[in-house]
Amino acid sequence: MLRLFLDSAKLAHLQVALVYEITDFKITGANDETIIVPTDYETLTLTTCYPFEYIGDAPDRFIVYTKLVSKPDLEK
Repeated sequence: MLRLFLDSAKLAHLQVALVYEITDFKITGANDETIIVPTDYETLTLTTCYPFEYIGDAPDRFIVYTKLVSKPDLEK
């Protein structure tokens, strides 16, 4: 059984930070083209090869779906 021990992801560049809540994750085939789907909210989808310890062209992908929950007000 695979468990994810994080509940958020923070991306920062210079003095701007965006916080994303992890909403879901899954393992899918390397050729799955359905992982990016339209949403009504701002998202970030992360993908990496799976199994993690695999060397070479991994057969699967580990996908993490997130939703933007915090961003700075750049209008100030």
